Amino acid sequence: MNTTPLTEVPPSGTAPSPFAGADICGLAGFVLPIGAARSVFEDDVWVFTQVIGIPAYVAKCARRLDFSGTINERWKTVAKEYIAAQMAPGHEAVRTLPYANRTVRVVNSLYGELLELVRWLNWLAAQGVGELSEVTEHHCKSFAQYRATHRPNGKKTHDRPSVRRAVELTITGLASYSELFTTDRYHPGLRPFPGQATSKPNGNANKTPPVADPTFQPLLGAALYLVQTLAPPLLRELDAKRRYVAHRAALPAARMDLDELEAVIRRHVEDQRPFDRNVNWAKARKWISKDDPLGKVNLYALAAEAGRRDISPSTLLLVRDVLEEAVEAVGIEEPFCRGASMVERADGQGEVPWSGPLSERGLRALTGVVKTASHVVIVALSGMRQSELREMNVGCRVPPIEAGPGLKRYKLASRVIKGKPLGGVPDEWVVIWEAYQAAEVAEQLLGPDAEIGDPLLTSPLDSDRFTLFRQWVNGPAGQALGLDPIPEGQLTTRMLRRTLALEIAYRPGGLLAAKVQLKHLSVVTTEGYADPRELHQTGEKPQVASSLGRLHGLRGYYELAA
Repeated sequence: MNTTPLTEVPPSGTAPSPFAGADICGLAGFVLPIGAARSVFEDDVWVFTQVIGIPAYVAKCARRLDFSGTINERWKTVAKEYIAAQMAPGHEAVRTLPYANRTVRVVNSLYGELLELVRWLNWLAAQGVGELSEVTEHHCKSFAQYRATHRPNGKKTHDRPSVRRAVELTITGLASYSELFTTDRYHPGLRPFPGQATSKPNGNANKTPPVADPTFQPLLGAALYLVQTLAPPLLRELDAKRRYVAHRAALPAARMDLDELEAVIRRHVEDQRPFDRNVNWAKARKWISKDDPLGKVNLYALAAEAGRRDISPSTLLLVRDVLEEAVEAVGIEEPFCRGASMVERADGQGEVPWSGPLSERGLRALTGVVKTASHVVIVALSGMRQSELREMNVGCRVPPIEAGPGLKRYKLASRVIKGKPLGGVPDEWVVIWEAYQAAEVAEQLLGPDAEIGDPLLTSPLDSDRFTLFRQWVNGPAGQALGLDPIPEGQLTTRMLRRTLALEIAYRPGGLLAAKVQLKHLSVVTTEGYADPRELHQTGEKPQVASSLGRLHGLRGYYELAA
């Protein structure tokens, strides 16, 4: 390590920070509603929840930058100056720094870096380090190794190169902005992780793998089947449920007509129609024991059939014997999707009911699965990024355009976020009918109260949703419908986007087409998606080499869909 003398650091509090008193949102160029609270540099928590135009994909937790966890007060100021400098690269105190970042960092990426920064500074404090000038290369490497093999709670895990790289970038970042800090800084001779790049490795090649064809085919096949075959009867069931709930809410709370109640019970027996199951005994009937034969009967539903809102304990006592005999005769069943209509199995092997009887929780779960299916179809067939998918709203389906005799062009509207100013810019994606239909189903599943401009997605299409979708497809319900099981393995929206990029780039002139469809700023980026090592020239049009035989089945689908 270089032993050049340390430039004098003013004692804590004697030199004002260049950001002292600064309005953080104003510093970053963020716009807030009139009258909204504004965070200033000295606050320990910077809040961006009301920023106008903040992308929908930014999690709520990432809209708050919390510095309060930093133990050393002087280092807390260092952390604030470091984050503020990356939010305002054009600030007069920042633009002269030779190694400073020249582009504005988005809030969610700063949120992740701040978490690592606080861990790094607190780890140093735990090691007995009192001044940043005492930090050595050994400290840097030790913490990077620790974080790569330990979770934030201290639990040991497998080595994670991505976490190691993130930590290295954070530690190195403090060195790049060292001249800016007013309360403490590294020794000027410290160069953390010498010989390594000070930014993420770039290059043309995209490291995100495409979805393997044995996984992609059943994934997209199941998603299309749910959107095209299951969504219509599910929407009808959801509509029937809404009407039933409204009907129950309008019923009088007057005393039950005993004769009418007994008539309802007799009709259940005559029609051999099971009674509705009580899904939550503790909440619904505190005065009925769990061991009571009627404890599993939904008495609210029974009362609604008799034209009343509820059944009192005294009324139940009068009909108990009759009701117990009826329950013994016809049983109890989940209330939704009874007598489901028949649909063609996905494998063509005859017809089956589209669903078995479901509880209210089961109906919500199935609705979530079909929502996921619609979102998967949109991403897989449009190539949207997660941020662009989250910006889709009700009303995103652009009216079809007549592109020729018997031909229509379908478009979905959203916003491009990556590489654009805060809030992104409006754009449209040309898609095939299946993606357009999936967007319509996604809108309908939001219910009749959804209005134009409401978000189409209420949660990200993340690994948890992919896992739940796979479990449903591979479970009894999906297999009863003849769906092919989806193999285990990682699934992300980035992988679906990469898969589409490869398929488009396979065709003559595909690189340019993929650039337009994926909204890349440069065709160089698209070459990285298509893997330039597998491109060759046919005339002047690059295309993916025929060695990508793995995508043969996928090409067949797209050609058929087109």
